Amino acid sequence: MPHWIWEEGDDILTSHGGLGVVGALLAALPLGDRLNASVVPGAEHPDISHRDVVAAYVGLLAQGQSDDDHIEAFRDDPFFQPFSTPSSPTLRQRLQQAAAGESQAHCTPTIQASSVALLQQHADLHPVTMGAHAYIPLDIDVSPGGY
Repeated sequence: MPHWIWEEGDDILTSHGGLGVVGALLAALPLGDRLNASVVPGAEHPDISHRDVVAAYVGLLAQGQSDDDHIEAFRDDPFFQPFSTPSSPTLRQRLQQAAAGESQAHCTPTIQASSVALLQQHADLHPVTMGAHAYIPLDIDVSPGGY
């Protein structure tokens, strides 16, 4: 019978290995370049790129967390290190700035186009036919989140 002993050390244990898949999917899309080209009023030349802010928030959402304050627990996490992890105030402010200046930022169309591209490239969708119409079943959590 195997015997496992854990000793204190410098190793970081994490339970969110699925973030690797999410990161690979994000990397397969031209989302980062498009987001970085977006003009977000109040954040025209940010220290932390728009791509990194969105990637950090997508990482939180992938774990079922929508509160920007939860990012603090991941700032030194290796799975979040391929990009600059923003602080919770930076994350909150940038998302608010992008939403307030959406007509100039064009973030929503960029994210929507990337979502469609992701589905077209990586999803095997099978419509369900009902009468003369074909539908794609969706599994959506409609419970209110952190906002």
